[in-house]
Amino acid sequence: MKKSIALFFILFFSIYINAYSFSVKSIFPTKDSIVVKTTFEKPTNDALQALANMKIATTEKLIGRKLTFKEKIALTILKLKIKNGLRRPDETKLKEGIKARNLGILSIVLVLFFTPAGIVLAILAINKANKALKQNPEDYEAKTGRILGIVSLGIALLLAIAIVLVLAFFLFRI
Repeated sequence: MKKSIALFFILFFSIYINAYSFSVKSIFPTKDSIVVKTTFEKPTNDALQALANMKIATTEKLIGRKLTFKEKIALTILKLKIKNGLRRPDETKLKEGIKARNLGILSIVLVLFFTPAGIVLAILAINKANKALKQNPEDYEAKTGRILGIVSLGIALLLAIAIVLVLAFFLFRI
């Protein structure tokens, strides 16, 4: 019993740190139990997917006991991390997306009060967002920054059209 618990935690810890893993062929479900033969090799996507798709009941059979509520939550979080990718993105890549988002927010605020500064910040937000998205296509902050920059440019364009229409109305009315 203690060996199976130790094997369980060593297995998950080794997958979590992405150092060693088991292959999919090493899990053999039978009618009564699950036989696990570990092979130490670099993890494969198939092995990680098998772990991510493993049900809690299967895990409980594997370790030979019921999981506590905390362990079930931890296992669910681990599965989500495996599905979303174990490696953390590079912090510098994240900072570029955050900068783009912040510039986009500032550009919307400034385009209403001081339009030229808002336009410059919108262009900078779009530029930074495009650079961040080249590094990490799934960076939501960068996507948000690009959308806010485009919206800010659209607001500036609408303000310019409104000013031209108001000036034309007053000039041709006289």
